[in-house]
Amino acid sequence: MTIAAAGALGFSDILDELDLGSHPAKAMSASDVRWLAEDTSGAIAFSSFYSQPACKLIDTAGDNTQGSTFSATMSFGTAFTGRELAIVIFAYNESGDFVTATCTVGGAAVSLTQASESGASGAFAAIGLLNTTATSGAVAISFSNQVARIYVAIVQMVNFSTTVDSFSLNGQASSGSTSITAGSNGLVLHALTRKYDAADDVELTGTELMDSVQYSNMLMSLAFFNRQSAGSKACAWSGGAASQRYAWVGRSWT
Repeated sequence: MTIAAAGALGFSDILDELDLGSHPAKAMSASDVRWLAEDTSGAIAFSSFYSQPACKLIDTAGDNTQGSTFSATMSFGTAFTGRELAIVIFAYNESGDFVTATCTVGGAAVSLTQASESGASGAFAAIGLLNTTATSGAVAISFSNQVARIYVAIVQMVNFSTTVDSFSLNGQASSGSTSITAGSNGLVLHALTRKYDAADDVELTGTELMDSVQYSNMLMSLAFFNRQSAGSKACAWSGGAASQRYAWVGRSWT
């Protein structure tokens, strides 16, 4: 999880956050260490690491109109050794149709791991890993059916592998707990919530919120947690009473 905001901090804590549990010899000036501290040059103060996460939101884009395509130029952040990028896509099909999507970034096809709920929910989620050293690029997405309330995010990580190896889209109609099975290391959770009451404040506790956007009766939120051991992660829906909640889990980096 994100490094603590205050208190004792050792270099081993920094290596753990970078998913380097073996604690290899590494200089403070290493590119991934600088990335975590968000300090590009000169000496790095240990205080720069406070509250820094191993998964960082770089850019977002969205569209509240209905259609079957989406395009935007999005930032990928500064390129550095070991950088890895993911694109996360959420959408909602008001007719409840099953949806699939294709995506290109900079004209190159991106392999998407995706899930869709047909019926009343109409929820869609996808993740793709980007293999690029560019700092920005044109993102184009085509959907098999009309969707609305589209949310796209670029997430930056470091020192993880480049596979998507676990995935689900789960509905839950009331507040309460849910358990998410995690493999070892680097589990990232994306939570998508459909709200019927715009006054609701719905969140998935036990995760770290990165971003959220509200379109009419739909709240789309992006959150994460990382683990360094296999097992179950207990989370809980809180707030709101009459909403459908969907937690999409992509354990993308081991």
